[in-house]
Amino acid sequence: MCKCLGVSESGYYKFKKRQKSAHDVRDEELEILIVKLFKELGGNPGTRSLRGHLAALEQKVSRRRIVA
Repeated sequence: MCKCLGVSESGYYKFKKRQKSAHDVRDEELEILIVKLFKELGGNPGTRSLRGHLAALEQKVSRRRIVA
């Protein structure tokens, strides 16, 4: 697979061993909150509604980050 992607094996394993970035960790935390809110709000809330509920929980996040 490394040959097909043009990546060295050592580079691949170095990438696999690195720690998650703060942004990735934050995304995982937000995903848990968003899934919980999604279920509480009947399974069909919009990004504006989700953003408002996250703001009420003191979670500052843009609408674009919710969609991603």
